[in-house]
Amino acid sequence: SRLVSQCIADILNLPTPRPSNPEISALGTAMISAYSTKLYNNIRDAALSMSGPKEVFEPVPGRSETYQKIHHSAVKRLSPLLKAYIEILIA
Repeated sequence: SRLVSQCIADILNLPTPRPSNPEISALGTAMISAYSTKLYNNIRDAALSMSGPKEVFEPVPGRSETYQKIHHSAVKRLSPLLKAYIEILIA
């Protein structure tokens, strides 16, 4: 979804492309098949020919820092619980 793609861009603080085709696994299989049957000389040519334009999500300034704060707060709060859980598992 567009929301998930924007969140990924914000969390990673990197531009994040979203393929135009939601069936990316099927498209990858088709590209490999096209290469295997010699329709293309290499996978790259198949990918360039068969994939459509991508929408690129740019990170929104400041959001990455907000996500980092949330992450550090969650880790701090959950670490004791995780440690106790691991101790139960290995006992």
